[in-house]
Amino acid sequence: MDPNRVEAERLLRIAEKLLHNRDLSSCRDFAILAQEIEQLLDGSDQILAVADVLFASDNA
Repeated sequence: MDPNRVEAERLLRIAEKLLHNRDLSSCRDFAILAQEIEQLLDGSDQILAVADVLFASDNA
């Protein structure tokens, strides 16, 4: 398996855990890093979308 993809998947798993813990800022950071490493990684867009919506609702 491609080492970049492995690293991107690791970062995405961290982003998922941070999202679960409602650490939205860090979640976004890790999801963006994962996306920068592997642009076609499944799930990164969804995590970013959920984090953005939760962040917006917390600040409304």
